Amino acid sequence: MCLTEIAGREHRRGHELDLVVAESPAFGAERITAIGEAKGTLTPVGLPQLERLEHLRGLLPSARVGSCRSSCFSPALASPEI
Repeated sequence: MCLTEIAGREHRRGHELDLVVAESPAFGAERITAIGEAKGTLTPVGLPQLERLEHLRGLLPSARVGSCRSSCFSPALASPEI
């Protein structure tokens, strides 16, 4: 399993992302197209996990983020709010 850590200036600690998908065009800089969180519990994922991913997307360098999608993966179903 590969984790990516993002520096968080306001919290003065790193944040881990379980999934980072990037595209590398032949002539151009690598762009991040998706980030995600993987949970191994039977607790449904919900709005707090998606809000956390949105926060982390805001910490990524804007020049490297394209139309970035956020995804949560879990053996449980998603909660009704998402």
